[in-house]
Amino acid sequence: MAVRELPHEQQRQACINHCTRCHAVQVCADLCRASADTLLRASTLQRIVCRACAEVCAKCAAACEALVNDAQLKECTAVCLSCFDACAAIASAV
Repeated sequence: MAVRELPHEQQRQACINHCTRCHAVQVCADLCRASADTLLRASTLQRIVCRACAEVCAKCAAACEALVNDAQLKECTAVCLSCFDACAAIASAV
């Protein structure tokens, strides 16, 4: 295996930043799956789980939106905002 040069500090920091945002997206995806599962099971906890999901989706959308020059992150923002709307509606349902 060839030894590769270490990336420049800016590249390294950019990679750390993207990985951190990606982790946030993964946490959001995990919570979205849990919300869907809770709704499919008609659990009495669905409002609580959806409230948490809405909050996480809003934060994820904001993180994705911060990098507006990336097409995938623009899509992520739109999906997260749609999920936020849907989950917020469930969370606030009477």
